[in-house]
Amino acid sequence: MNTVNMQRRAMTWLVAYLWLHIPVIPILGTINDRDYMGATALAVVLTGLTTALWRLMPESTLTRQSGAITFMMMICLYIYELAGHSYQPDVHLYFMVGLAMLVMLLDGRAMLAAAATVLAHHIILNAALPFALWPGDTAYIRLAIHAGVVVLETAVLYYCCEQLVAAFREAEGALDRARAELSDAQRQANEERRAAEERNRQAKENANRALAEAFEKKVGQVVKTVSQHVAAMRDVARNMDENAAASLEQVESATDAAGEASGNVETIAGSAEQMASAIRESAERVAETATLATAAAKEVDMTDSRVQTLSHTANKIGEI
Repeated sequence: MNTVNMQRRAMTWLVAYLWLHIPVIPILGTINDRDYMGATALAVVLTGLTTALWRLMPESTLTRQSGAITFMMMICLYIYELAGHSYQPDVHLYFMVGLAMLVMLLDGRAMLAAAATVLAHHIILNAALPFALWPGDTAYIRLAIHAGVVVLETAVLYYCCEQLVAAFREAEGALDRARAELSDAQRQANEERRAAEERNRQAKENANRALAEAFEKKVGQVVKTVSQHVAAMRDVARNMDENAAASLEQVESATDAAGEASGNVETIAGSAEQMASAIRESAERVAETATLATAAAKEVDMTDSRVQTLSHTANKIGEI
């Protein structure tokens, strides 16, 4: 946050704080049994004027001076409403506190305007209306003491305020320089990044070019080899065409031969049918012969049995 923003925020707080003073005036007037309408109206006018300046010129030193003067006038009205009261001299301490609070405005001229308001208030009222300043008659010794305290405090606070402003401005300058250096560093970093990207791009292009050249070389070799194989395959295809033509001629010859063979096959088929018929007849005859052979075999078995019986009988007859 820079000095201007801090002054603007402090002025915002001061305006709000001034409006809080207005309801206190009727309270003090009621406590001290004094008319408070005039003092309240004056407080509203002064605070309204300061608020208008703050709305129109929030960063102006005139606005801060108006706020400082109005702050001191509020304390003057408090003292006026407590005229003759035992606490009237004690409220003067609020001047000291108020001057110290104005340091937050970071404006030495506003502090000087507030101190001048306090001094004028004391001098004028001490001469014209001493009862509105402190109980009793005119008190020049007390006036001198108060004036001396105000001057001394204002001098110290003014010095502190100026030192704060100088420190803040120096910090702002250092911050601006740091930002400028940061901007330069970022610019240099961006330039280096762009240079690095350019180098990377060149390296990629070179690598891609080398890769393309190597690929082209290898592809050239492959194309050459493929061309050689294609030529060889072309020769083989030519030979295959010639062989196919010869095979076609042979197929045509075979077709003609097949036609002749087909006629012969038909003739053979007719002869085969005749042979099949003869074979069937022979099979029938073989079957009949087999039947006869079986019957003959039975007859032979019966005859052999009879012969064995006769032989046995002959043996017995021979024994007898």
